[in-house]
Amino acid sequence: MDKRVKIIITIFLLVILFFTFYFITKAVTHFTGYTITGGTIDEGRISEFVGCLNEKGVFLYCLDKAKICNEQKKLFGMRFNLKNYVDCEKQVNRCEDIKEFPLWKIDGKVYYGWMSLDEVSEFSKCDL
Repeated sequence: MDKRVKIIITIFLLVILFFTFYFITKAVTHFTGYTITGGTIDEGRISEFVGCLNEKGVFLYCLDKAKICNEQKKLFGMRFNLKNYVDCEKQVNRCEDIKEFPLWKIDGKVYYGWMSLDEVSEFSKCDL
């Protein structure tokens, strides 16, 4: 086999390996809330992060009886004190048009479904 072909195949395999690792780590973070490289996030950083979300007016709409909403809140640990949290079981009038939970409103945009802290950070521009 030509040396040039070997180099191209090696580069191609390295690119595939890189993207495989990237998507596996993203999936693990999404489903567990843990980052593979950094472990859990300490309470102080979470507290600052929630403070930033509150300052930017980020809203989270949930149903407290929904498992996915409880899992979303669990990511924040004991520091879940999002000022703009809307429990749609208790505040039905604010949630009439919402068909899927959780729902995040960040910077005027709507995001449906569970999000990792990294995703919330990315969309809100709040450092984690």
